[in-house]
Amino acid sequence: MRDDSLISEQHEILISLLTHSGQSLDSKVNCDHFLGALVRYLPIDHASIWVQSHRLADICGGRVCDFHVISQSAPQEITEGCIPENSPVWEVLKDRKFYSFRTSDIAFQYIGQEKLPGEGTVVLCRLNTYGILKLFFVTQTPEEAEASVSPYLPALEQFAKSLAGSIAYEKLGWEIEERQFVERRLMQAQAESQERERLFRIISENAKDVICLHQPNGDFVYISPAITRLLGYKPQEMMMKKIWDVVHPEDHGFLQNLKTRIEGGQSGVNDIQSRIKNAKGEYVWMETSIKPILGEDGILQQFQTLSRDITFRKEAETALIEAKNKAEEASKAKADFLSTMSHEIRTPMNAVIGLTHILLQESPREDQVEALSTLHFSAENLLSLINDILDFSKIEAGKINMEYRPLQLKTLLRGIVQTFEPKASDKNILLSLSVDHKIPEWVISDQVRLSQVLNNLMGNAIKFTSKGGVKLIVDVENITEHQARLHFRVRDTGIGIPRDKQRNIFDRFTQASTSTTRKYGGTGLGLAITKRLLSMMESEIQLSSVLGEGSEFHFYMDFKLPKAEATSTNGRKKGDHTSDFLQGLKVLVAEDNRVNRMIVGRFLKKWKIRADFVENGVEAVEKAQADMYDVILMDLHMPEMDGMEATRLIKEQDVHNREIPIIALTASTMTEDRTAAASVGMIDYIAKPFDPTDLFSKLNKYAPENITLATRLQKG
Repeated sequence: MRDDSLISEQHEILISLLTHSGQSLDSKVNCDHFLGALVRYLPIDHASIWVQSHRLADICGGRVCDFHVISQSAPQEITEGCIPENSPVWEVLKDRKFYSFRTSDIAFQYIGQEKLPGEGTVVLCRLNTYGILKLFFVTQTPEEAEASVSPYLPALEQFAKSLAGSIAYEKLGWEIEERQFVERRLMQAQAESQERERLFRIISENAKDVICLHQPNGDFVYISPAITRLLGYKPQEMMMKKIWDVVHPEDHGFLQNLKTRIEGGQSGVNDIQSRIKNAKGEYVWMETSIKPILGEDGILQQFQTLSRDITFRKEAETALIEAKNKAEEASKAKADFLSTMSHEIRTPMNAVIGLTHILLQESPREDQVEALSTLHFSAENLLSLINDILDFSKIEAGKINMEYRPLQLKTLLRGIVQTFEPKASDKNILLSLSVDHKIPEWVISDQVRLSQVLNNLMGNAIKFTSKGGVKLIVDVENITEHQARLHFRVRDTGIGIPRDKQRNIFDRFTQASTSTTRKYGGTGLGLAITKRLLSMMESEIQLSSVLGEGSEFHFYMDFKLPKAEATSTNGRKKGDHTSDFLQGLKVLVAEDNRVNRMIVGRFLKKWKIRADFVENGVEAVEKAQADMYDVILMDLHMPEMDGMEATRLIKEQDVHNREIPIIALTASTMTEDRTAAASVGMIDYIAKPFDPTDLFSKLNKYAPENITLATRLQKG
């Protein structure tokens, strides 16, 4: 007999479930309502609804993940967010409305797990093709659970239809919304495109540079209005032309090469310079940047160019290059002039000074001594003036290079003072030297330029001092193991320098007054040269002076100290300059000037040196090939073949000649000449006019060791 009360209760539950189905067009809300009613009327401990993911794009984010949980009766942690479509459970539900099993069943792992409150029974109910309803019972067996669910299958079928309707509605809504979204994006993109086009036209139409768009073959697609201002064409007129119609023929190959490179994938080219024909038929210089526009397949679709007129800049560059070339030509002409004048002036000066020196050494009569001394002094003074002018020209042209070598500073200082003793004696003034005992014996410096600075200061001091004296003072300011800082002072009791003239006294061609120039002579270059030379040696000249009481010029200079081995000398080279110290040396002299040959010959004969003389480079090469010499003195400027070419040929002859020391004889003061001489193998140079001490020193320096040693052994 049926239990009518139970049937009535189940009927009410069914009605309630059906009532809660389809209450909302939102699928999730619909599921939540149905699960809420189901849990109230059935002894279910947990329930969840899983729907195919592609039907829930708004919830699943469009992921393709089979089945996804859409609703739960109570929040539970999901360890597997999806149930795979290939799970064995779908085979079980394929032909059944529901299926039940214990949670301990191995099949449970394939359907996605919630962390359920203990072990129990799971009932899976198929919701048509849209998904599944998963129910969990703690106390019931699978059979009991199925019996509890069976009466409500009609309600489940009704809910499945309701869920299908909700999902269909939502899908339609999504499609409408997506279409509206696409339409909005399309309208936005069109608006943005129109805005970009508007901005592009504003920029291109107002730009000073020409903006063009080209087809891959170079045909114009767009030309900005700036073309009219720059080249005189209207944009429509230019559009009818080919790019090659307006490019200078000489630039065709260059631009074609660029086009090929861009078609080959180069990202772009900037600052291309080419000549373009304007509307008047004249070519103007344009600078262009090219940027390729590629399709999605990477193939060149178009390319954009940005061009500007650089004709004025090119004309300025051309003018600058021409000015540079003219300046270089002028500088070369100046250098050639100085080299020529140096040679032409020094050659006769060599004769005057050399012959005077020889005559003074050959016991002249007493009535001749004064005349010869005056002649020698005047010649030396004239040479000093010439040297000042040439040196200043070299300094201004940047042609002076410093040569830092170890030197004996005390010896140098004593030599400078001794040089000026005759002049001081003639003026009856006292000349003295004060050297700090702590000054090192050897320092590293440019001996020639340091001597020039001190000679200029000492010469000026003696020149402008009529009574009292001149004193050279050198003190140690600071000294370490590797460096010494010295303080040089040249003090005199001469005429002094007015305060208002002290600032300008170091300018070129400047002396304290015109009367000073008339009374004492000079070029006014000595102090200017001194200042420049000290600046090149990283020092600075300073002055303190009182008019009528005297002056003191002083400067500080840093010297590096050489290692001990760098200061060692060969015993033979330190010998005294006796007349027979170089006896046995054999020298070839190549000199085209007869007077110079005579002067050199007199000195060599005095020192008992055997010498052969030739007048040009051709004869020098022949002599060097026919005989063996210990040293060759080679004039740089000779007829038929100059000294540099002769040196090169001699060095190429045989092993002996490759090793023979060749010393340049030159009246040129130009650094380039000496550098060129060194480049062909000349080992040193002797400046004209000849200084006998310098000539003897160079011969002594490069004479083969066996020559002089043998001579000294024979004598001892």
